Amino acid sequence: MRKTDVITSLVLLGFAVIVAEESLRLPFGTMRLPGIAFLPFLLSVVLAILSLALLVQALRRHGGSETKGLQVGLWKKAGLCLIALFVFAFIFEWLGYVISTVLLLVVLFRAVEPVRWWLVLVIAVSSSLITYLVFSLLGTPFPAGLMGI
Repeated sequence: MRKTDVITSLVLLGFAVIVAEESLRLPFGTMRLPGIAFLPFLLSVVLAILSLALLVQALRRHGGSETKGLQVGLWKKAGLCLIALFVFAFIFEWLGYVISTVLLLVVLFRAVEPVRWWLVLVIAVSSSLITYLVFSLLGTPFPAGLMGI
């Protein structure tokens, strides 16, 4: 894992530097009145610190057993999760929040670790409805979707 951790930390550090540099092109604001660049810059600094910590940890590790990385089955699960998220992004406005979120959660629950269908449906529907209720109370606008849900 040492080699994988070194590569991952360097990629994340590069991403953090790019985001920090790009966010500084936007109005930063002040601590009292933050601008649009404040949060992306702050998050990029946190990401840079965490990636440096991972790099130091990986370099300090003595020898250890180098694993072959992710097995093919795990790559398939990760790919399915990414595809599900992309599909969710495309169907979100068309189907609306509740239906598209239920579908996303069903796919994710079944793809990552197969769970009984009744449990998947109960968790997906209840999670979707509860988050919809919470965000509606906070005044978050949602796309109406097919059935106005």
